[in-house]
Amino acid sequence: MFAPEPAKPIFVVPSNGGAARPITAINQDLHTTHRWPLWLANGNRFLYLASTHGNPAANEHNGLYLASLDGKNERMLMPAESNAVVASGYLLYVQSNILMAVPSMSEPAN
Repeated sequence: MFAPEPAKPIFVVPSNGGAARPITAINQDLHTTHRWPLWLANGNRFLYLASTHGNPAANEHNGLYLASLDGKNERMLMPAESNAVVASGYLLYVQSNILMAVPSMSEPAN
């Protein structure tokens, strides 16, 4: 899974090879970028940062989103201005220049 360019969606490559395909779609009314994908341990769900260039703090839709490979049930988990990492059972991210830590849903995949 990767984000090739700031204005492109997130892509995934099948585990058995083949062409990369988009797994997110950028709605230009809400965001200009999808970045920093992070697989979750179940292998089907992932987190990513969706935001607008320019003034990220001004957009109420900027945040960490939870999505799945099947494209169903994509939703914003929380407002955020940075990518997320999972460490010691916590999801770490930045909001309003403050490092936030919330209990994680699961550990990231290796």
